Amino acid sequence: MKVSCLKRIGGNHQPVIKLVILGILIPAVFSGCLELQDGELIISDVQVINMNVDAHGWSSDKFVLQKGAKVKWNIHVENLTNCNKEIIVQDYGLDIKLKSGENIIEFTPDRTGVIKWSCWMNMIPGTFIVVNDPSNKEEIADVTAKGEITNVTDSKMSMP
Repeated sequence: MKVSCLKRIGGNHQPVIKLVILGILIPAVFSGCLELQDGELIISDVQVINMNVDAHGWSSDKFVLQKGAKVKWNIHVENLTNCNKEIIVQDYGLDIKLKSGENIIEFTPDRTGVIKWSCWMNMIPGTFIVVNDPSNKEEIADVTAKGEITNVTDSKMSMP
């Protein structure tokens, strides 16, 4: 059961959390997610992104990701059509055949830049904006400009 996933925020990109161990409050610095597995607290370095799929396409369709950090892409399919039933992320060699309900895809972005993806018919587009530092708005704008993506502040964009 996932407890929470913390975004990288602030100048040091590592949120400070407080752990209580044996009744002692200990500040800890980490970046990643907290999970409970069989009663044990697990700290992992995974970016979790969520996307819904319906008859009209994807929501969100733009994601800012950190290079080198594993991505867990949760895709919730509400309505499959002939077009949205398959996602192709050519740069990562992903050919994702969707099913109704929950679909979980894992991959690791290996370089910065704009990674375009779409349905198998190339009619419903999506974008990964891969950067070294997801909290650095200047880097995001620079990578986005080089990749010719507009509307970076679009409401359909998501950050892990």
